[in-house]
Amino acid sequence: AMVGLPAHHLPVWATVFIYFQLCDSVPDMCAGMGKAMRKLKCGEPELQEEKIYQDQSKQFESKHAGKMVQEHYADLPYPPFSFGDMAKEMSYYSGEVRVRPIFMQYGNSLDMLNHHLYRGNQTFADRFRVLIAGGGTGNSVCFMAEQLRNTNAEIVYLDFSPASLAIAQQRVSIRQVENVQFVLGSIEQLPALGLGKFDFVESTGVLHHLPNPQQGLQVLADSLQEEGGGNLMLYARFGRTGIYQMQELARLVNEEVYDRNTELENIFQLLRSMGSGVFAKKNVIRRFDFTLNKDSIFYDRILNPKLCSID
Repeated sequence: AMVGLPAHHLPVWATVFIYFQLCDSVPDMCAGMGKAMRKLKCGEPELQEEKIYQDQSKQFESKHAGKMVQEHYADLPYPPFSFGDMAKEMSYYSGEVRVRPIFMQYGNSLDMLNHHLYRGNQTFADRFRVLIAGGGTGNSVCFMAEQLRNTNAEIVYLDFSPASLAIAQQRVSIRQVENVQFVLGSIEQLPALGLGKFDFVESTGVLHHLPNPQQGLQVLADSLQEEGGGNLMLYARFGRTGIYQMQELARLVNEEVYDRNTELENIFQLLRSMGSGVFAKKNVIRRFDFTLNKDSIFYDRILNPKLCSID
């Protein structure tokens, strides 16, 4: 009966009740943030729609670094590539063949490679062979395939993650290129795969995750033609100062933890509890290279079980 009365005719308890009801309806200030950033800035809220894609709790069989790296990239394809990303690419490439790739890699452009590796003498027209070692979700293989679309070049994609390979295959298919061979396997297995020699080898952010990075580097070098060359991205010692210290702290905190979700929650809680000082939360987050809008990025930066700098 009170609902229709003006506010000044309502008893105090009813006015307070209405006030709280209005406050409850205020939009979540954390809405729109990535899940990882919401956990850091806003505590524990999680958007309902994100739970649809949330995997069940991941239990590790052991804490052996080599095995955990394989499980990590099998469960969390990298770089992260969402349904929205796939839809955007499908829309961009629908209809006519696109001349300009939607995703560009300056370091892998043919002009750059020709200048720095082949002294301007490479035409890329005589069965040019490319190996993408640790191709992940397909950024490099897609860019190279599009650049070499109208040639007889052959591009070999190699990765041990079935989930990453499946994403890369779909992205290549969207681009309507047919010059890519997909191989499920690791860099260490390359000599036994019989894939032959290559004119160009590309490996971004892979060697430093191997049990023996030097062995992996030698395998890639041995896979090159005599006049071949490569493009490698490796983590350096000083460029990631702060991240390495955070990774070591994460290992101590999660030493007896065998569940990936618990690992993540422990680190989110650790970061939220950081105070002032040199090793403060804002200084640590600033060293994470780019936005932490996905758990997979956060896990790869801080909780990757095998990572070493290359001097």
